[in-house]
Amino acid sequence: MRWIWILGLVCGVGWAERISVPFRDPSRPGLVKASALNGSITVQTHAGKEVLVEVGAAKGWAVEEEGSSVRISPVGQGKNSDLQIWVPERTSLNLRSVNGRGIFVENVEGDLDVESVNGSVNLNNVSGTVVAHALNGKLTVRLKQVSRDKPMSFSTLNGTVDVTLPPDVAANFQVRNVWGEIRSDFAIGTAVETKQPRPGKMLTGRVNGGGPEISFRSMNGSIYIRKAGVR
Repeated sequence: MRWIWILGLVCGVGWAERISVPFRDPSRPGLVKASALNGSITVQTHAGKEVLVEVGAAKGWAVEEEGSSVRISPVGQGKNSDLQIWVPERTSLNLRSVNGRGIFVENVEGDLDVESVNGSVNLNNVSGTVVAHALNGKLTVRLKQVSRDKPMSFSTLNGTVDVTLPPDVAANFQVRNVWGEIRSDFAIGTAVETKQPRPGKMLTGRVNGGGPEISFRSMNGSIYIRKAGVR
């Protein structure tokens, strides 16, 4: 059975500015999908088992729940507000933002798929697997624990990529940058200038014996790969 709530619109059943949405199938990992046309998305954790959704004064959000999945999306083409979400610590996220300050996530453990068009992406103290892209903005990720069997990707078009990884991360690094610099606390060799298939700098290597691929990409911005605990 699917349940639908409308936030910020005086229509439908369940009108509210803040609602609590339970995961009705606790046997499966929870997944939250959220998209924002005009506004930022902030996700934090709480001790409960439900998803809390809060919007500002602007109008137009629909929240749909089915089984172990919650989808949050704008209604219509009008002006939307910032979106604040609280989830259980172990929750996977699929987040998309177009115009706003960007996407901010803290302390979540799961599979994180995050993309911002005009805004930054900041994932702090997260665990699991990350695929993150900021088209026009800075990408900052701090991972306290990494899944050892899944690839990850961090990329921007116009912005800096700044990723902090645990010292014991085991992976195959692939780093490509066109116009910015590449700096890494991990020993993965020396960046090589490339002309084909396009100009730029390329750096590849195994870290701690190798493992799943972790790719870092930027067109117009520097790439910093940091080791947690190293200043």
